[in-house]
Amino acid sequence: IAVVRREVGKIWPGNQKIYFKQNQANLLKLEEIASRLADTCSIPEIGFGREAIRLHILQWSQEKNRRIADGYDFEVEHTRAKRAKKSGMESPPS
Repeated sequence: IAVVRREVGKIWPGNQKIYFKQNQANLLKLEEIASRLADTCSIPEIGFGREAIRLHILQWSQEKNRRIADGYDFEVEHTRAKRAKKSGMESPPS
């Protein structure tokens, strides 16, 4: 799933909202990337095929549009939280 998000983020980067109903070019890109990723990212055992990848991309775009509307900036470099940094720097117990 992370591979799908990473690849889709390369196609639609930045703070631009993504629409599929009003934009045939985006709809074609959606179908193309879903087909391309189905070859490498499908997990037939759990039913994660081309259609599931397509739905995952649609959910990702809806979430991205919502976050942009809430004021999130996808173009700014984000750092990890202090708590995450602190826990990552701790040495393992001896």
